Amino acid sequence: MTRLRAMAPILAFAVMMALAISAAVTWTQVGPAPNFFTQWGMAAALSILVMLPSGGLVMAGVAAVVRATLEKQPLWAQRAVMALAMGLLMEAISSALSTLVNLGPERFFSHWLQAYLRAIPLALVMGPLMAYGVRPWVERRLARV
Repeated sequence: MTRLRAMAPILAFAVMMALAISAAVTWTQVGPAPNFFTQWGMAAALSILVMLPSGGLVMAGVAAVVRATLEKQPLWAQRAVMALAMGLLMEAISSALSTLVNLGPERFFSHWLQAYLRAIPLALVMGPLMAYGVRPWVERRLARV
């Protein structure tokens, strides 16, 4: 299996996550407005362009910090901390990008925290999904290449 072929499902999942998070944040900010799909499309595009590269870097950084600070803890505990940190960090980045697109920089600070707090349930689902499902699957998949 070539490395590019091994990465295709990983990239597809990352795009789906960016779409889901940007949709949730856009919905909380503009609701069922006539321009929802336009706003969501712009927020999703920016999220994909920023989240794909930053997601890998954030995941690697969080994993290194968790391994270094919790090295004596069981693997499940390390993954739980990583799940929480990844979900919250990636949600913060995505909600920031969506808020910039949806409301502009002049209204960013007054609305970002509100969007972030509303989207935390999604982060608490996505974080464990990444830490317990996707990350181990990606590591196994890339080990075979």
